[in-house]
Amino acid sequence: MKKRRVVEDEDVGRAEVEPMVVWCGGPDKGQDITVRLVRSVLSASIVNGRRQEDFSRNYVQDLITRLGLDIQHSNGEEVVAVLKVHSTQLRRCSKYFETCLSARWREADVGSSEGARFEILSLEVNADVECYIDCFSRMYSPFRKDFRDVEYTLELLRVASQIEHIELMGLISQYLSAIPWSDEDERRIRDYAASPDFSRNYVQDLITRLGLDVTGEEYKKMYRQLTTCGIYRALDSDPSLNYCKFIKELLDGIEVGTVTKIILEGAKEKLRELEQIRLDDDHFPENYNEGFDVYVSGIAWILGILLNAGVAEELVTCLVPSETIPLYLLKHGADVRHEGLEMAKVVLQMYQEVVAGRLLLQTHDRVALIGIWHDLLEEYLPREEYIQATKALFSTLPFKDQFGFLETQGDLFIKFIDPRSLAMLVKKNSSAMEGKLDSNEGNSRKEHGSSSKFDTVMGIEQL
Repeated sequence: MKKRRVVEDEDVGRAEVEPMVVWCGGPDKGQDITVRLVRSVLSASIVNGRRQEDFSRNYVQDLITRLGLDIQHSNGEEVVAVLKVHSTQLRRCSKYFETCLSARWREADVGSSEGARFEILSLEVNADVECYIDCFSRMYSPFRKDFRDVEYTLELLRVASQIEHIELMGLISQYLSAIPWSDEDERRIRDYAASPDFSRNYVQDLITRLGLDVTGEEYKKMYRQLTTCGIYRALDSDPSLNYCKFIKELLDGIEVGTVTKIILEGAKEKLRELEQIRLDDDHFPENYNEGFDVYVSGIAWILGILLNAGVAEELVTCLVPSETIPLYLLKHGADVRHEGLEMAKVVLQMYQEVVAGRLLLQTHDRVALIGIWHDLLEEYLPREEYIQATKALFSTLPFKDQFGFLETQGDLFIKFIDPRSLAMLVKKNSSAMEGKLDSNEGNSRKEHGSSSKFDTVMGIEQL
């Protein structure tokens, strides 16, 4: 390879660099083709009063004279490198050059004293010049496998595709399809595959790796099957296993769509199976069922994932009206300590998500959440962990529902009321209550005896 030489052009007042001359296959080995690598000069800026393309034309013509080459430089182009190549190699390796040579090439007579005729061809540069030199050099070393990083190799593939170097395209395709990709690597590869420069010919391995040989409908079918299988396996396995990790990653940052619907349907199917276990067992929840524990862990796990993803409403509305899980966990507290703790943490998370406005439930579902599931918090979590969330959730309930809890489970829920908030609710409705209290007081006392349980809890009896 002949290195570039800096030439000072006094007329223009700037240094110019002669294009390198590369002898592919070794210096002076009978190369009969000169390939000029040219780049279009898009700028028409004025340099010392002269148009840049005029300068480029004069400079290149001077270079041609020095090299002793009969090369005509066209307007708007500059030569960036000159490659010396054997026509036999070009014909064998490049479909593009095979076509070029077949149209204009004339074989010299074997016995001619003139020897072989020299041809000059031009090739527009669309990538780094180093990649062109590498590509042409590989015509002489077809078994080289020393590819670099993905970014450089894609540039090399771009050049190989440009001159239709089929053998090199196939090797690069096999290389790229076989190595692991980083996120950045995959982005680069997919961007190139989506560009007009990407040729689908002779790179089948890369196309297959990218999935470009699969139709949209085929992909949908495979995604659905994989997601369905993943959610069922995840709900039946240890959360540390890959199926669980796969579903977790799948839901990370995703919006409600086909994937979430498949996962939700799988989770709801597990809930239906739990309910069926309860119906089939005449002694539920007294009988301990090890398989039931696995179901409970799976539901707790997927519910937590869905809550974190912000898409849990559909599953929660199916779950909270059912007493099956709470009854079982409370009955077998010692035997299901781990499962009970998992579920209690998820219940607390539901409380927190509701009051934060990230889990949107109807009033009857919020009432069921407290009424059916709160005992798990009392059983498995320290009071200081859930007291604030419970108070906040309890305060959002309508007065009649707060009253209902205090009347039926006053000893439990009296500690969660916000006295000021509850008093405000009573005051707001006091005018409407005045007339009703007088007429209903006698009947109410007859129904509840001399004092109701609610009176006792609230301290009314003492008044």
